[in-house]
Amino acid sequence: MSGAAKDDGPEAFGRRAEDAAADFLTARGFRVLDRNYLTPGGELDLVAAAADGTVVFVEVKAARARAATDPRAAFTPKKVRRVYNAALTYLQNERADEDVDFRFDFVVVVERRGVLEVEHYAAVPLQDWLGDEGLSE
Repeated sequence: MSGAAKDDGPEAFGRRAEDAAADFLTARGFRVLDRNYLTPGGELDLVAAAADGTVVFVEVKAARARAATDPRAAFTPKKVRRVYNAALTYLQNERADEDVDFRFDFVVVVERRGVLEVEHYAAVPLQDWLGDEGLSE
């Protein structure tokens, strides 16, 4: 995808990965509504609108190719619950007067040979990530 190799720390790399995810989604017809939206229960990396108006809550995970772990492993039940609860807060605070369709997407960004590669998992059924634990904490 985009993003030349840089010798940056984890925070700067994370920002580059979020930028790459936002660019990827924008190129596919999404409109980014918010970035790094903070709630008492957690943060939403990206909030976007799909072409049909659906509000899309996007969790971005990044890794360098040399990392020993798969970035998808970071989508733990605890993290998914935080994203879900943050999304509910967003809807209450920002879209309370609207009847809104929404969904959850995950984006994985991996840097390989200096290039950021983006994988987009659209309309992720959260129950698949949570198993028997469900959405309640």
